[in-house]
Amino acid sequence: PESIGNFLHLRYLSLRGCADIYHLPNSLGNLWDIQMLDVSGTSIIKLPKTITKLKKLHYLRAGHVPKDDATSSIELKESSDLSKMEHEPINDLEIPNVEVKSVQFGMTVLDTTKAYITKTMQNNDNVKKHDIFHKYCKVLLPGIPQGLDLYGVKAPEGIGQLNDLHTLGVVNVAAGKVILRELEKLKKLHKLGLTGVNKKNSQAILSAIANLALLHSLSLQAEGEPGLQGCLDHTFAPPSKLQSLKIYGNLVTLPIWITQLQNLAKLKLRSTQLKLAPSMEILGKLPHLVILRLWKNSFLQSKKILFDFQQGTFPSLVVMELKDQEGLKSLNFLQGAMPRLELLQINNCMHIDNNGFFGVSSLPSLKEVMLMGDHNEELMKNLRDQLALNQNQPVLRGHDHL
Repeated sequence: PESIGNFLHLRYLSLRGCADIYHLPNSLGNLWDIQMLDVSGTSIIKLPKTITKLKKLHYLRAGHVPKDDATSSIELKESSDLSKMEHEPINDLEIPNVEVKSVQFGMTVLDTTKAYITKTMQNNDNVKKHDIFHKYCKVLLPGIPQGLDLYGVKAPEGIGQLNDLHTLGVVNVAAGKVILRELEKLKKLHKLGLTGVNKKNSQAILSAIANLALLHSLSLQAEGEPGLQGCLDHTFAPPSKLQSLKIYGNLVTLPIWITQLQNLAKLKLRSTQLKLAPSMEILGKLPHLVILRLWKNSFLQSKKILFDFQQGTFPSLVVMELKDQEGLKSLNFLQGAMPRLELLQINNCMHIDNNGFFGVSSLPSLKEVMLMGDHNEELMKNLRDQLALNQNQPVLRGHDHL
């Protein structure tokens, strides 16, 4: 509501998870003392121009991080006659024929439309669905032709004036290069999340990131096809302080500059479609990698994914998570691999062979194995037997579901 601008001394504002909020009022610019603004998990895809007045803002969180391999590709194939909507029951509401290849941040575009209309009508029986739908289309759907993928927000020109920003994201950079010039000005940024990365803007994105010397955490995302393929291959000197990296999207090949991340401690991959062996060889040489999370489709879809962890690889790894790796068949830990691994977490990898664990007994620091999902008793027994031979007597925890 516009009245939010009356809270002149407000320092913290969180609307996290309020999916029925679609925009921020211009009066937001009156909150001169605000330091933290969190609109992540809302349906906001565009920040108001007045946000550039918030000079004390340190943390700006927005957008959605997809929970699975959903993409945001949308095709508007044809429009229906909106005038038919005026007197129809809400359950039979006709809306434009939108083919949603896979839009997912809790609800599809169609579900979101109906939910918005339903909520708006609750307090006003006389309002016409036709008018509500037009209002909805002006707020959310216009972002689709602009390349906005519903996971990030479009930031206004001038956001580079927020010199004290520490955390920013997820910002959609698909609409143009103006936002990239603004990003370069945010010299105090420690944490940055970007979506909408593509071949046209990727070189400029990497150039902007290279100038953020204090950056500790970076998230890059491009849903659907072609995703990130060919986008991160440019010559790039990553910030030396970078400790956390998340990559969501069709990458295919790890960029060469990954090997320069000598201080990288956390890495998360999803939908990257990498080749298994060469990628694990590169990642296994990162000297300070502590947490590795490999989610759905992080490797090329295969009916048979076999992990072989070689001697001397992953010297600092403490936590490894494998999630939704449908083709995962086995994990083989050779003597001397992962000497500091304490937690092995496997989520929803349902096709592991009954004898799919090798070398678990030789992991010298292992404390716990979490096997989430529906696995047969023979697999569990074989894993228990191996863990019983481990000098640390690691705990095996299993769950029937996530």
